[in-house]
Amino acid sequence: MIITIKTQSQVTDYPIKAVPIPPSISINGSMIESPIAPPSSPVGYQAVIMEDPKLNIYPNILYNNYFNLSTNSISWYKNYINMYDIMFQEIISSHYAVLGYLLILCSFGAGNNIPPTPSMYKFLTTVGASDGLEYWETHCDPGSQMSNDKYWMVSPVNYMLIGRFGYGAKQGFEEFQKSSAWNMPIQSTYQTTI
Repeated sequence: MIITIKTQSQVTDYPIKAVPIPPSISINGSMIESPIAPPSSPVGYQAVIMEDPKLNIYPNILYNNYFNLSTNSISWYKNYINMYDIMFQEIISSHYAVLGYLLILCSFGAGNNIPPTPSMYKFLTTVGASDGLEYWETHCDPGSQMSNDKYWMVSPVNYMLIGRFGYGAKQGFEEFQKSSAWNMPIQSTYQTTI
């Protein structure tokens, strides 16, 4: 089974007028359907859970949802922690976080200073996260924003993870890419065979 993820991130100004550009995820060349509710923010994640691909040529999509960074304030520090807390709780309580099931997690519109919180980081390592996540965590200033009120999200990054619940650190497939400059957009494509 070939999984292909395409996503992008860019600087977001404040007040926020940017339209969300969510990831596209395909399995063996066929796009999976978008979640029913569209993203409400230009910054967030898409999380997809599916059956173990060994059970089915095209495994059932069991869970598909966007998690959004709230746009209700120029200061997003508390909102970003809340986004990860909600994502963590929803995924582990979804009844689909079953040993061997596949989790696809992909950021969109993200900035370098919104890395996963400690609890989310620990969880992602149990699903297979590795050097990409570690690099992000050690090369950022969590919660830091530009002093210029014109900018809401800067230093674009893309993070993509494909892992199995319960398989442990470094057992998944991941990609972390950072823009070459704080104000330059970045587009990423990641493909792997499971």
